[in-house]
Amino acid sequence: MLNLDISRSEPGVIPSIIGFTKDSVAHESDRLAPGDRICSVNGISTARLTNEEVLRLLDNVEERASLEVEYYMPNYASQNSLYITTKLAEVPVEKIGGSLGVTIRGGLPENAAPTADLVLNSRSLDAQPLVITHVRPGGAAYNTSRIKPGDRLLKVDHISLTNKTLSEVHQILQNCPQVTSLTIEYDVSIMESVKLASGPLLIEIERPCNEDLGLFLSNQRYSDDVYSSGSDTYQRVGTCNAIYIDSILPASISDRCGALHPGDQLLAFDDHVIDGNTYTAEEVMCYLENCEPGFTRLHIAPRHILAHGGRFPRENSISGTLNSKKQRQRYRQSSMPKLGGQDDFDNQQNYMSMGVCRTESLNIQLEVPPGAQQRTTSTRR
Repeated sequence: MLNLDISRSEPGVIPSIIGFTKDSVAHESDRLAPGDRICSVNGISTARLTNEEVLRLLDNVEERASLEVEYYMPNYASQNSLYITTKLAEVPVEKIGGSLGVTIRGGLPENAAPTADLVLNSRSLDAQPLVITHVRPGGAAYNTSRIKPGDRLLKVDHISLTNKTLSEVHQILQNCPQVTSLTIEYDVSIMESVKLASGPLLIEIERPCNEDLGLFLSNQRYSDDVYSSGSDTYQRVGTCNAIYIDSILPASISDRCGALHPGDQLLAFDDHVIDGNTYTAEEVMCYLENCEPGFTRLHIAPRHILAHGGRFPRENSISGTLNSKKQRQRYRQSSMPKLGGQDDFDNQQNYMSMGVCRTESLNIQLEVPPGAQQRTTSTRR
C-alpha cells in the first residue's frame, strides 16, 4: 500500500508528503521522505488537481506507480575545517526485506551532459554529493549503528558512485547482494580540548537510541603496543588493574565524537568508578552495550598524559567536561533535517528554503496484497 499522508497550503500548490504508514510500500521503499512534493502520479500532473483528486490517484494505483517527486537537496559540502575532519569507512550491511533502509539524495542530474573528458574518479561540476538524508529506524543500515544522516555514500559493494544519477544509484542499491558493503564519508569532530588536556576528562556522548558505542576495551596494555600521538610515538607497559581503550570501530559514535582514542585509560563510566580489579574490560563493555538510552559518561585519562608519565589523583578528579555533540553543533550547523512524521512538517518548510531544488522521477514497485485497503490522507495547511 502507498499509505501517504499529504498536505498542501492552498489550491494550485504541489502537494507535499508529511508522513507514511509504518510498513507500507512507500515507507519501506526508502525513496520518499517527508517534505517531498508529488509533481505527478503515473504521468498525471498534480498541480491543478484538488486534494480529493490527488488522493484518488494515489489510492487507485495497482501494481506499479510512477511518481515524479520534487525534493530539496541538502545544502551540504563535505570539507575539512578547523573543527571538523572527514574519514572514510566501509560498513557491511545485511538487507532486511530486500532493503538497506537508507534514503539517498543528490547525484548527477538525469539530463547532464556526457562526462567522458573528466579525469578518472573526478566528480562532474553538475553532480551533487550522494547524501544519506534518512536512516529508517529498525532498518538494515540503522541496525549497524554506523550509518547516519549526513554521511556521503561513495561506493556500494566496491562499485564507485562517482557521476551516477540518483536513478542509477537506486538500481545499484536494488541489485546489490543480500550482504553488501557501503563505503561512506563521515564527519569527525576535532577536539582541541582533548589534545590540550593536562588531566582526566569527562566525555559525554549522546545515545538517544542506545547505539553501539563501538569501543573495544582491554585490561592490559603490553610493551609491544605502540600508539602514535601527533608527532610522538611511544610505548607503555600497562597493568592488569586498569582498563584501556584498545580500538574504536570506524564510523561508530565513539569515532565520530573525536574525543576518544586507542590508548586512553578509562577511569569511570557513568557513576561507576574503576578501582583496582573491580571491573574487567568485558564487564564494562557489557554494561555499555545494555545501558539505558540517553547520555553515556566516560571519565578518561588521555593517552598523551599516560605516554609522558602524567599523574592524576586517585579520586579521579575532572579537569574538563566535554559534550561531543554540543561541541560539534557549535562549530557546524547541520543542514540535515530531523524528519519523521507530521510534527516535523513545519520544520521541513524552513529547511526547504536552505536547499537546492532537484526534480527526479522515481519508479516504485507496489505489491498490494489481495483485499488490502489503501489509506491516503490529506491535510490542508
